[in-house]
Amino acid sequence: MTDTPVSQTEQVILPRVLLVIDEPYFRKDGKLFCSSIWWRFGDYLGRYCSKFAGYVPMNEDKLADIARPVTTDHMQFEDRFFYEHIEEYYCRLPANLAKMKRDAKRIFAEYDVIIFRVPAPVSFPLAKIAKKLGKDTIVFVAGDVVKQTKYLEQGGLKAMMARLLSRHCRKGELKVAESAKLVVTWGEELLPIFTAANPITCLGTDPNVSKEDIFYRDDTCTSETIRLARVCQVVDSKGIEYLIDAMAGLRKKGYDVRLEQAGFCTDPSYKERLDRQIAELGLEPYVKFHGMRTFPELLEIYRSCDIHVISSLSEGLPRCITEGRAAGLPTVGTKVGGIPTAVHHEKDGLLIDAKSADQIIESVTRMIEDGQLRRSIIKQGYNMAETQTSEFQAYRLAKLMADAVAGKDVMSWGMDLDRAS
Repeated sequence: MTDTPVSQTEQVILPRVLLVIDEPYFRKDGKLFCSSIWWRFGDYLGRYCSKFAGYVPMNEDKLADIARPVTTDHMQFEDRFFYEHIEEYYCRLPANLAKMKRDAKRIFAEYDVIIFRVPAPVSFPLAKIAKKLGKDTIVFVAGDVVKQTKYLEQGGLKAMMARLLSRHCRKGELKVAESAKLVVTWGEELLPIFTAANPITCLGTDPNVSKEDIFYRDDTCTSETIRLARVCQVVDSKGIEYLIDAMAGLRKKGYDVRLEQAGFCTDPSYKERLDRQIAELGLEPYVKFHGMRTFPELLEIYRSCDIHVISSLSEGLPRCITEGRAAGLPTVGTKVGGIPTAVHHEKDGLLIDAKSADQIIESVTRMIEDGQLRRSIIKQGYNMAETQTSEFQAYRLAKLMADAVAGKDVMSWGMDLDRAS
C-alpha cells in the first residue's frame, strides 16, 4: 500500500485563501447543508492555509431535498446571492451584480489568494475585482463547460442558445486563466486548451474519498448475481441508455446482471425515456434507480457491486472513478473527457467507445470471465485510489499553489498526479 508522504503533515504553507465556487449552500438553524460533498476536500485543503473559506451562493430561506449536512473544521463560508444553476444565475445577476461587487471588494480584501473553480460564470466579474485589488489568483478547471451542456447534441433555439452560452463561458474561463499564478485542470483534454492561455497549467483531482473510506477486498464477481454500479446524475450526457441496452444483451447471454444507479435526476424527461426503455426490454426487476444518496450510503452501494461502468458521452474527470476503486470495483469507462487520463486500458481498467452497448457487453463479459485480469485491475485501482485520497491530493495542490504563488517552477513535478512531496 502507498504510504503517506513524509512531508505531508498538517502545516500552514499558504496564506489566507478564498475559494469561489458555484455549488449552492443552504443555512438552516445555524447549520450548513449542500448537495455536493466537495467541501470535504476543501476542508482538507484548508489545513494548509492560515485561513480558508468558500465564497458560495447561500440560501437562508429554504433547504433543498437533496442537501446534506456540511461539517468542516478548517473551512469557513462567505455568502453571495443564491442561485442553483447557470440559467438562474444570469436571471438574477442584474438585480444582484452591484451588491455582489461591493461585497466582493470587502471580502477579497481579507484574503491573499483567490481560487476560482470553473465552470462558474460568476468568476468573470469577480476575477476583475481580484485583479484590481492585486490579489494572486488560481484557477481550478473542474469540467468542460462546452461538452457538458445537456443541450450538446440537441436541436432547437433553446439548445442553440445554450451552446452559444457555453462557448461564451469558455472564453471567460480562458480570460480568467490568463493572469492566474496557476491553472489546474480536471482532465487531460483540457490541458492544451488552458495551457495556450497560461503555460503554468497542470493536472489535478479533487476526490471525495478519504483514507478511512477505502474498503479492501481481493475480488468481485464471485457470486451468481453480478451487480453493475453507475453513479452519476440522471442526464443524457451520462449515456445510461447504452448501459441499459447492454444489460439486456448480458442477460440474453445468460448473466444474472443487475444495475444499481445512484445520483440525482436533473432531467426528468430523460428519466422517463429510460423508464420506457427499461419497460420495453423487460428489465424492471433488474434496474434500480436509488436517487440522491448521502456519501456513506453511496459508499455502501459501491461496496455491494461487482463492476463499475462509466457510460458517459462527455465528462471532466469523474470523482466516481476514485470512489469505485476505493471500494474494490474494476472499472469500465468510455474514452471521453478525462477518463482516459485516469483509466489505462488493461492496466487499471478497460476503455470503450462511447455510445456502444456492444462494447459494454464485451468488456463486462471479460471482467466476469477473466479473473486474473479482474483481480489485477482491482489491485491497480487500489494503488491509484491511495494516491488520490482527499488527504493526499489536498497536500499536493496546497504545495503546488504555495510554490506557484512564491514564483517557483512547479511544472517539473506538477504534471505528475502521483507525486505529493
